[in-house]
Amino acid sequence: MTVKIRKATLADIHILEDFLQRLIAVERPMDESLEQEQHIKYYEVSEFITSDNAELFVATVNDEIVGSGYGLIKQNKPHFAYKEHGYVGFMFVKNDYRGNGISKLILNSIFDWFRS
Repeated sequence: MTVKIRKATLADIHILEDFLQRLIAVERPMDESLEQEQHIKYYEVSEFITSDNAELFVATVNDEIVGSGYGLIKQNKPHFAYKEHGYVGFMFVKNDYRGNGISKLILNSIFDWFRS
């Protein structure tokens, strides 16, 4: 299996919105504050694609998007030694592709982006 990592595009939104709903479905039983309504959004996925302070990566196998993750550069409070830090989120891999190191590949791309 050949896994490729690339930056997400706005054309990927429908798949990424589905990934977000899958993550929320997993978290609902662990968080009573998440109402059982069908559609909750933690954030606008498109903002991670268009923002200068974020980068959203997807993993593909045979041109199918099978995983995702984003890096976000956040400003630190003034008392910290560094003015910014990197935050990682939206880590998701489809069930059939888990256990193949895809999250690690996505994280490596995020960390490379942070360093750049």
